[in-house]
Amino acid sequence: MDVLTVSEVAAAAWKNLVQKYLKDAPIRGVIYSHSHLDHYGGIDGIKPFFAKNITIYAPEGFTKHAVSENIYVGPVMQRRAIYQFGHLLQIQPDRQIDAGLGKVTAKGQSTLLAPTREIGFKDYKRGKNYAEICVSCIRLQLQLTPDTEAPAEMNVYAPKEKILFAAENCTGTLHNVLTPRGAQVRDALAWANYIDQAIVSFPDLTAVCSSHNWPHFGNEDSIQYLGLQRDLYRYIHNMSLHLINLGYTIDEVGRLLSDKIGMPEELQNEWCAHGFYGTASHNSKAVYQRYIGWIDGNPVNLNRNMPTVSATKYVEYMNGYDTIIRKVAEELYLVNPNHAWIAEVLNLVMYADIPEDKTLARNQLAQSLRGLGYRSEAATWRNMYLSAAEELSGVLPPENYQKFADDTINTMSLEMILQLIGIMYDGKEGNPVLESKVMGVQTESHCPEYANVHVKRGVVHYRTGRGREAEASFSVTGSKVDFFRAFVDKDTAAQLRLFTTPESKQFAEELLKHLRRFPINFPIMTPRPEYSTFSN
Repeated sequence: MDVLTVSEVAAAAWKNLVQKYLKDAPIRGVIYSHSHLDHYGGIDGIKPFFAKNITIYAPEGFTKHAVSENIYVGPVMQRRAIYQFGHLLQIQPDRQIDAGLGKVTAKGQSTLLAPTREIGFKDYKRGKNYAEICVSCIRLQLQLTPDTEAPAEMNVYAPKEKILFAAENCTGTLHNVLTPRGAQVRDALAWANYIDQAIVSFPDLTAVCSSHNWPHFGNEDSIQYLGLQRDLYRYIHNMSLHLINLGYTIDEVGRLLSDKIGMPEELQNEWCAHGFYGTASHNSKAVYQRYIGWIDGNPVNLNRNMPTVSATKYVEYMNGYDTIIRKVAEELYLVNPNHAWIAEVLNLVMYADIPEDKTLARNQLAQSLRGLGYRSEAATWRNMYLSAAEELSGVLPPENYQKFADDTINTMSLEMILQLIGIMYDGKEGNPVLESKVMGVQTESHCPEYANVHVKRGVVHYRTGRGREAEASFSVTGSKVDFFRAFVDKDTAAQLRLFTTPESKQFAEELLKHLRRFPINFPIMTPRPEYSTFSN
């Protein structure tokens, strides 16, 4: 039931803990509860212990969401995750002390083995809110909960043992309706409804456990816990819409719900309803974004200036760098300085195009960010504030690019890989070689795929499926891994294996000229390098 984040930890857990009790018994079934890396990434670590005909279960849509979330916006999500989990912070009292759902995230090799069976609503028993399977004589009931904590997720109930595995739908804290690392906004109302459905469907349960935190025992305590978690997400959903319909903007909704209105007393008094991971402010803004988008209705905000342009004018209107630094110093000497305001002002200074040496501003901003971090109940917010302070001190991730294991690449469809190439493509200027040819792509695997690829109007087009071979100017055949490595990783060895004819070599060379790799060490606290379009 979920296999941890990395292979090394999963293997150690199986050998040093599970085998103490189960000896050499083989693994006959694996269940991925949902499509986030920390629930499937360790699968290679237990693969040596699989039975011959193992079944890997997952909720419907698992493979699509597990791969697409990490492939299309993987670099920026990894960069932001470094902030969210404090990966570059030292583990010590004034730096990283927690990750919100656990102490730290594991380091090692993550892979994805595709499930052999995805469970959908079509598998539900008539009149029931679950599908039923039997794994090695253990009867399990699988309740699908899509668009909750993950796009594809499910709870698992063992009726004989009366134990509910609530996946990550219920934890020991308020979770994220929109994770700070970035993802599609989750549905807080569906989240609450599916928890209530679990209460109704499994009323005799005697224990609830979840992916990250401690279990609850006894029917009364377990139902109470589920009810608290349900009400937490429904309250945030309803109160956010309440404020939205009164005309409040996204920032006002966040501040009002977190600072002024707060939670009902019964939720305030429960540890599992506190924001150690998610926050009421962040989640209410997520509800706003899901229902009515980023614009607040004020046309002033329709097409704002680039941050550097605005920041430069702000600093000029505020009488310059020296005046701002002096006023900030005065604020910092107060008993209770407004660190949020100081950070807001100094952030403008960091983005302003001015001649002054910004060392003092950097130090002041880092001081205020640490002040905000130390006051944060949420470990995620603390890590983000403190990571920003570290970056201002010159700490950036080493130059690096997103990496995918071969097993993970093999779970991607050819269409997904071609779409990623389309995202990497920067060809506004056009290219006559690419626009006059059609490349046929044939992958060699147990389930071969075919696509035609051509470029027009700055867009990489692809059409998949058999029957199009005659439309291709030429074709390349090879493994899906080589195709990925050749274009996405720009690996020379893979290119040499794939492109063996003059026509294929020319097309590949021209296409590769326009493919931009995305580093995961870009700055966050200072302006990004000026964007420049590739040219021929």
